[in-house]
Amino acid sequence: MSGARSDVSGVDSWEIFARALEAECEAMDRLAEHARALTEALIANDLELIESARRSLEEARIVHQSAVGRRRAMQQRGFGKRPLQQVIRYAPRALRPRLQQRVSQLAVGAAGLAISNGNNKALIAQGMRRLVRIAQLAQSARDRQLGTYQRRRGRGAGGSFLVSSKA
Repeated sequence: MSGARSDVSGVDSWEIFARALEAECEAMDRLAEHARALTEALIANDLELIESARRSLEEARIVHQSAVGRRRAMQQRGFGKRPLQQVIRYAPRALRPRLQQRVSQLAVGAAGLAISNGNNKALIAQGMRRLVRIAQLAQSARDRQLGTYQRRRGRGAGGSFLVSSKA
């Protein structure tokens, strides 16, 4: 193969490509762990834990993107725009099962990560709706507690005026 990272002699190897694919799988596993940790932090509603989990998730995302980039660069050098499944078909027979297992692991990991990300987005959206509702309730309570006089907007050129709630 000429589709993996160059070694000292300038020749790419299938073994190096297999290690890059394994590194990508490991990075995805760590990314998924951090995504689940963020889910747990969002459920616990602990701000410090949420921020810590968010930072860890972002770091894991960067590591994963780097691993994906390395593997894709090797793949592109050797096979152009061919998809990963097609590239695996060119692998030596002894290495093919190991590579196919990693491709399956990536597919399962991507599905699990999509579920975690969907859950996290839903939890964040729910939290935002809750914040809006709390702000509305606080505004409503404040408006009711203004006392006897409240400022009202007039329709004329004068702007606003004071009215008594007892009138």
